[in-house]
Order: sequence, then C-alpha cells, then structure tokens
Amino acid sequence: MASPHTPSVESTSLQYFDGHILNSRGVFGVHYGNPSVLLDIPLPEEAPAPTVSNFRSSDFRRPSWINPNFPQLLLLPRSNPFYGPIFSCLNFNKKTVHTERVETMPLGDTEPRVRWGLQQDLIDRWLHLESLLLLTLHYMTVLHGGSAAEGVYTFPTPIHYCYTERNANSPSDAIKVALNSRDAFLPLMAHLSLMFLLLEAKNTDDGWRQQLNRYTRLPWQWIGDLEASAVGDFTIERLGGIIDLTQSKSHPDHRIPQHVRWLLPYLLGKHLVPLYFFYGHVIPPTEPIPDALLEVGFVPTIEELAYLRSRSGAVTFSSWSVINDSVWKRRSGAHPSTSSLSPSAPTLPAYDSQAPFDSPPTATYFPAVERDSGQKRGEDIHAFMERRRLHNEKRAQHESPDAKSRCLAQERHASKGAPPGKKGARVFIWEEEEGFYIRHACNRIDTADLWDNFTPAQRVYDSFSNQWDLCTALAPDEEAEPDQSLYDVGDDDDFFPFHPPDSQTPSIPSAPDVPGREVIQRRTGERAVEVLERAYDLHPDDPAEDPDNLPGWQKQDVLTAIRFRFGFEEPITNANSSPQIQNTPSPWCSWCVGDANWAVPETSALPTLLQHILQSDLQEAAANLSDMTSAASELALGWDVAVTILNQGSEPLYELCSLGSESSEPSILLESAATVLQVVRSGWGGIEPTIRNLVRLGAAFSPGWPRPTDYRTPLAPHRPTLSLGCRTSDYRPTLVDFAAYVQRRDAFVRSSRGRTALFYGGIVGRIACLVLSDFEDVACLEPSEDVLQTGARVSRRNGEGELHFETLTKEEINLICGVYTIETGQKSSATEEGQQLKFISWWPTPPAFYLSGLNTGWWNANCERWFVKRLKDIHNGQATLMTYTQWKNKIRFNKTARKVTEKLDKVAAQYLAARFA
Repeated sequence: MASPHTPSVESTSLQYFDGHILNSRGVFGVHYGNPSVLLDIPLPEEAPAPTVSNFRSSDFRRPSWINPNFPQLLLLPRSNPFYGPIFSCLNFNKKTVHTERVETMPLGDTEPRVRWGLQQDLIDRWLHLESLLLLTLHYMTVLHGGSAAEGVYTFPTPIHYCYTERNANSPSDAIKVALNSRDAFLPLMAHLSLMFLLLEAKNTDDGWRQQLNRYTRLPWQWIGDLEASAVGDFTIERLGGIIDLTQSKSHPDHRIPQHVRWLLPYLLGKHLVPLYFFYGHVIPPTEPIPDALLEVGFVPTIEELAYLRSRSGAVTFSSWSVINDSVWKRRSGAHPSTSSLSPSAPTLPAYDSQAPFDSPPTATYFPAVERDSGQKRGEDIHAFMERRRLHNEKRAQHESPDAKSRCLAQERHASKGAPPGKKGARVFIWEEEEGFYIRHACNRIDTADLWDNFTPAQRVYDSFSNQWDLCTALAPDEEAEPDQSLYDVGDDDDFFPFHPPDSQTPSIPSAPDVPGREVIQRRTGERAVEVLERAYDLHPDDPAEDPDNLPGWQKQDVLTAIRFRFGFEEPITNANSSPQIQNTPSPWCSWCVGDANWAVPETSALPTLLQHILQSDLQEAAANLSDMTSAASELALGWDVAVTILNQGSEPLYELCSLGSESSEPSILLESAATVLQVVRSGWGGIEPTIRNLVRLGAAFSPGWPRPTDYRTPLAPHRPTLSLGCRTSDYRPTLVDFAAYVQRRDAFVRSSRGRTALFYGGIVGRIACLVLSDFEDVACLEPSEDVLQTGARVSRRNGEGELHFETLTKEEINLICGVYTIETGQKSSATEEGQQLKFISWWPTPPAFYLSGLNTGWWNANCERWFVKRLKDIHNGQATLMTYTQWKNKIRFNKTARKVTEKLDKVAAQYLAARFA
C-alpha cells in the first residue's frame, strides 16, 4: 500500500509543477505549483485565510484558502521580503528585535510603572515607512480609478497592531507585539504589489509613475527602490493560494469565482504565482469556471479524471507543458493522448528551460539568493566559505606585497571584534528562509544594531574581500543572549493587542488614537528623503567617496608616458631639419601626452613628431625622433613578449604571450597597436606583471584564456536586467539618487562578473579601480567558468584552439556609468513601448568617452583632474546628468589630441604589420 506521500511517479529535481493532481479531496488544477505544497495541500480549516483581528506569523508564509476580500494575499512573497534600502528595518526575528524597558510614573502612583516596547528609534523608522507606503498605496489606487475590484478590502495597517504603544507587561509580550506588527506590513506590501500589477497592465507606458511622482512628491529613488523590492519585482516567486471553485452561490464566500475571474488574466502564465484550483470530485465541474481557465483549456475532463485515477499513489499527477509561446498541452507520452484533451491558445510561457515533471521533486527547495551577494543558489554557508577559501588561495598566489600588508592591517583591525565604521568592511548577515540560510547585505546603521546578536564565533572576517559574514549556523550551540526567557514567544493567542478599524471598507483605514497617529495622518512624500538618506548612509559632510583622496590611480610621469607610448626621446641634435614642419609648442601637444598643465619645452622636438603622426607618416621624420623609424632602436631588437596578429573582421587583434609560456597561462588581447608597443617598450616581463601594469595604466585589454576548439560551455545562467530605472524629462538628480547608484554600482563591480570592468579602461576601468581597493590582484585571477561562458571567443592562428575572454553586457556598462532611461513624452515607433526614449547618466558611457580629447589610450592626469572635478560637482549639487550627445560635446576638449591618438594607433599598426609581414 502506498504511503500517504508517495507520488504517482518518481520525482525529479525540478522546482515547479503545472497540471492536474488528484488526492483524497478531489482534483486540483495547478499553476506553477510549489512542490512542498502539492503532496500535502492543506484543508480549509488547516490553512484559513488570515483574519484581520488575529493571525500567526506563519499565516503569511504558507498558501491559504483565499478570502474574496483579500485576493492580494496571492502576491505575498514566498521568501523573506525584508531586505534592501526600504524594508531592511523590518528584518529581524524574536532574537534580534530591539526592545527596551520603559518606566513611567502614572498620576497618583508612588512607584514607577515598568513596561516594555520597541526601541523608540525603531518605532520612528516604522512610522515613517508605514506612512510612505500608505501614501503610495492611496495614490496608486487613485490612479487606478478606485479599488482593485468590487469587494477588495485593505488589510488593517501595522499601527493597528500597537507597535507604537510600548505598553507590554514583559519582554516576551513586547516581542510578540513587534512580530505581529512587522507581519502586518506583509499584506500592505502585497496590496502594493497588486496595484503595481494592475497599473502596469492598464498603462502601456510609465505615465502612471510620473503622475505618482507629481501627486505625492515622492523622490524618484523611492519609487525605483520600491519597484526593485519584493513589492514591485515580479521576477521573485510569490506565495500564491488555494482557490475553491466548488462553492455554490449560496455559500457566504460565493464571490470567490468572481474575484478569480477578474484577477486570473493578470496572473496566468505571466507571473510566478502558484495557484491551486480546487475542482472537487465532480468532473466536469457543475459550478461556473472562470473564463481565463476555459480559454486555455485548463479544466479537467472525464478522461483526465480517469487518467489520474489509473495511476497509483495517494497523490497522482498529470503534468502539462509548454510546446511554444502559445500552446500548452499534456506532456508527450502521457495518457490519454487524444487531441481533444489538449488545451488551445493558452498564454502560459515556460518558466524553466527544462522539461516539466510528472511529480513534484523531493529535493530541498532553495530560495532565491540576493543579487550580487556572491552566494550561489542552493549553496549553504559552509559550501560558500569553502568556495571562498579556495578562491582566496588562488588570490594569495598573485597577491602583491602592498596588498598583503593591507590585508594584514585589516585583519588586525577586525580582530578587535567591533562593528566596522562608515568606510570599513562590508557586512553580510545570513538569514534563515525555509530552512536555508540566505546571504543579505547589511548597511552600516543596521549592522551596528545587530552586531551584538552574534557571538564572536558567529562572526567571520575575510580580509581578501574585506567582508564580514554573520551567521548563527557558524556556531549553532552558542547564544549571544543568555536570558532565553526574553525570547519565549510561542504561537499562542493569549496576548494579541489590536485596534480594530472603524469599518471594513475598500479604503485605507484611518489610524487609531495611539502614539504616532499624527505621523501616519501627516503623510508627505518629502519624508522619503529622510528614510532614503538613512538607508543609504548618506552624510553630506562625510561622503563615501572623498574627491580629494580618491584611490585607484597613480600619476605617471609625462616623460615616461612620452617615451613608452610614443617611442620618443629628445634627440641630441635639434630635429627641426624637417622642412615641412615647424617646431612650435602648442597647447594641443600637452593634451596629446595626457597633461594640459605640462609645458612643452620650447626646444623640444616632440611637436615635430606629433605633426608627423598626425599625417600618419613617420617615414619623412628624422630617424632619431621615433624608435619606429630607427633601425638601431631597442624596438628593432628582440622582444621579451610574443606578439601574434589575429585577423578578426576588418580590424586586427593582437595576442601577447610570454616567451615559453605554459599552455594554461592566459594571453593578453589588445585592439590598440600603440598599447602593444607600449607593453614591448616597458619591458614588464611576464603576463601577470603586464596585466597589473595595464590595469594600473587604465588601458583597455582582455585576458584571453585558452580553450580547445571543440570546447563548449553549458547554457549561460539567466542574469537579471540591471537598471537604475526610468525618470521623467524634468528629473533633477539628488545626492540620494547618487548614493543609491553608488551602492548598486559597487555591489555589481565587487561581484564575480563586475571585475571585468577593470579590463575596459577609460571611465569604466577608472570606476572599477575606485571600487576595488585590490584591483591589481583581482585582475590577475582566472574567471569562473560561469563568467567566461557569457563572454566572447576568438580563434588562434594555426588551429591552436580558441581564446575566451570576459565581456560586460550593455546593461552592466550602463549601471557602472549611472544611466537612467528618460521618457520624453513623445511617440516613437522605434521602441516596443511606442515611446521616445533618451538616456542620461552620471558619467559618460564608453562611446562618448572614446571620442573625447581625454582619451589618449590610458588614464592620464587630464582624465583624473576632470574625474575629481566632476565628483566634487556631484557632491556639491552642481552636476547635471547628460545624454550621449551632451557628454560628447562636454568632454570634447582638444580635438587634435584625439586625432593624434587615432593616428598613433594607425602608424603603430603599420609598424607591426611590416615587422610580422
């Protein structure tokens, strides 16, 4: 006899199920089913919808039978949503929440009264958050034209659950109040998610966001952060719910099918929302079926029921699959196979590149990991630590003496055990979700609050990445707080203070007469600035990036640059023998060598050489002006690096290898012939020192990793789109916007993919060096296969295999440069949305920088002066964001210098072609 949880067929490792199942209660239609639910779908009395007056924490973390008044609960996030700049103040559990003792002297009493409650600072943060969420919800509802649908109500707001009162009789009661109040934010977040979904479906452009910004005066960064959170990010999985389609019209919840009918078209096949439709035992169903299900044919038939009954097991399965973007049908080979059972014209896309399965997996479900956290999905903390240890061993092999000294100093500071300061190490806290620990970044303020909740053994510092990891699983037997009685918080309902709203209405209920009521009632968008300033740790008097002391750049002597970039040394005799060219120093000469403040000596022959370069002809120049024209120069002798010209398209690509290098050692790929000769002249030696010097120089190159010709990497993993969001044409940036950009940019650059920015040179490379303190060591590391497989490849000569190198996507480069999308309000057929778009940015994108007079092939003194001034203007509120055209005009500077850079590459390419002819 089959056990109660024996599925009808062997399980697989897939993580969702679409199709029909049969258990003792009847038939369920399943849309994106959660495997942990399918084998044991709860009864209505086991998982009722949460009530407004009483609920347990688990009620918002498991699928329930949907109440028609609160369909927004379908959109509750499956995993912990309390992360990011907006919601991190809610991220605590019964052991980490901060409560405090409160003493008052009631009138007429002789002894102080002792009560317990949340810390006042946390109360203030929650009040501000709640008021801003309610302001946002109110105007989103207005923009929608009223309530989501008839009979859809707003859940009582968090302040109804008494977190402001600080009147609990014991610490454990205070913790209960805090937990209940925190969980009351969940239905509020779900309601906002519902409004995002409806407004997106109703509007074909971003006009509603512009109206929301105008009505509320909420900063654009607030709207962007809210959309990037669990509220507006519909790439995250939702909790979903169970929908009873068997109830007759006489049932008090008869409105359920009506509510499903209006909501289903927004969910089916569009979002990761598990839906469990209960059809019962009577097939075909006698009660009305929502049109959305009928349209895709996702309704059990007599034949389907017979097939389910023919299979063994307490729970039997009939999976359905996607065969293209518009057809959804039973899995090939499933019985019965008559075409009449296949649904027609559905709109259910594939959620996974793998085939659907016939039964839910028994493997552990792995929650999604935080973007740019460094954790891989399915990786626990011990596996993460081991992977990082092995990675650090490789880094140690390439570690410079300066980097080693820096790491040792950081380790000595970390050994003190104090939380890091503003410019100290990054902190990640591992939070348990569905029995699994997920790594979340923590800002400085929250770190200071949570630090002492972890014992020293539960805090691990890594000097290579300059990061702390805090996790109770590192020492599960240790407790930071010995008094466990404080945390003896059960699921009983003995203590549940609650102020019921005056009436259950679709509108947002008014705040009860409790402390903080005036904050809730005085909802203003300007308050969001204060919330975001704290979230991004913004202190105008102490900026995270000090323009007067920027790391990541070391000034190169001008004479050294002239010698190694141009192959020029002052001749012993004056080189003015050329009759065509006058030796007159001009300002453009200083721009050509990267420092406008450097005065060209009047007797120098450098202007003569630069004039010949402008004419792309060094043959007429005196032999002693350039080593490219002198047969006696060191350049004409043997080189300590092997150079190969790879013909890739119309432009040559140069491969540099160490003489006698190992087959596993990377090559260096360069597009600039002038940079190739600079490497040769500089005599840096092997590949690793060359990589270090090129990164320090700010030149563009790519380490190429050898792979055989038949090498094939697996499919690249899905990468979420990176974007700073959309703004209106009248958008004016603030320091909050810049701080948010810096936080997202830095998190990406520190990721395994982000280090690729070091190889782009120019503005992208300079920003990467600013973010990565150990950028030279990082540049020398071999990339992981999952990063390399998303890059590019070139074929080596003579069939010697291929070179694979890392690349960034356009979205990733735009994130590094701080690009925002602007809707001009004009129509355009050039975009899918039909709206004319333009793009503005904090920094010029590579195409604009490439055409600038700043671009001489390396990051020079002119570049750094401009970079520092721009950063100062940003911090002083004097910077404007510019389009590509505006940037191109703004940083044009000296056109002749740019022409010299182009011509130098041309004559260098001619020299290399002749040498290797």
